[in-house]
Amino acid sequence: MDLFSKLKWTHYLSFFFIGFIIVTFPLVLLNLKPEINFNYEFDLVQIGRVPILKEELEEPIEVLMEGISADHYIVLDIDSGAVLLEKDSTVSAFPASTTKIMTALVAKENYDLDYILEVRAESLKEDNKLGFRVGEKVRVADLLHAALISSSNEAAEVLASGLGSGREEFVNLMNRKARDLNLDQTLFINPSGFDNENIYSTARDLGILSRELIKDDYLKGIVGIKEYSFNDVDEKYTHPLYNTNKLLHEIPDVTGVKTGTTDGAGQVLITLVEREESRVLIVVMGSTNRYLDTTQIIDWIFSSYEWVDVDINNLID
Repeated sequence: MDLFSKLKWTHYLSFFFIGFIIVTFPLVLLNLKPEINFNYEFDLVQIGRVPILKEELEEPIEVLMEGISADHYIVLDIDSGAVLLEKDSTVSAFPASTTKIMTALVAKENYDLDYILEVRAESLKEDNKLGFRVGEKVRVADLLHAALISSSNEAAEVLASGLGSGREEFVNLMNRKARDLNLDQTLFINPSGFDNENIYSTARDLGILSRELIKDDYLKGIVGIKEYSFNDVDEKYTHPLYNTNKLLHEIPDVTGVKTGTTDGAGQVLITLVEREESRVLIVVMGSTNRYLDTTQIIDWIFSSYEWVDVDINNLID
């Protein structure tokens, strides 16, 4: 008796189903421009809500790209994993303060939110915009807010230095998590994002990293806060925070994520847009006008793509 005669009808149905996906799924991809396709290294596209490029565009992609100052950028549809737009998204560049996304993820994994850390002098060497005092005691939850909302370097340093094994081990944990997330073109040297000849990342990696932060409801909530204020544990000092992301204050659909600026990095901005049922992440690096770049990209994406619900059951019927 040969192999096929032993198979049940359910096995044949399984083979048909797998074959159907293999044959039909590329047809979905063909609706996208060749330059704007799916990045399989980023994620597998799920059957569900899929972005499709419209046949007639209000603005040609070439015109859009000519007007963007950023050296590197990528636009990711979070739920499908599709790359909607990109330019040199795997070329290394300085991440600046977007580094604090990883700092926040590692801190949340290693501290309780109510854990209290003491501010040390070495954490205030670079700058002290929030006016922390040496010996001041601050909750981890408030330090996370300071690092992500006002991009406080001192808050990031306190979080890193407060770990029992020390700042160096904290940075090691940041790089270990980067490997776990397959951020193969990312290396962290410090928790705040100051330029260093050995620190680097890419727009693609920062997109994946930001998606990881969005999975955490608590951290996602923080990056969407416009203003915040906290006191030290002893109620001696008050630290007001103002979100550095201007688009968060100007575009209702923008709900995060993080800014970054250094001499080496130029302007960096990671933006989460939640419009209707779509969630899009935009990463721009090496920009001279990150807010204009991102605004233009947002307008183009939502005028050029439509999201279609793909139900495999309906396709079979």
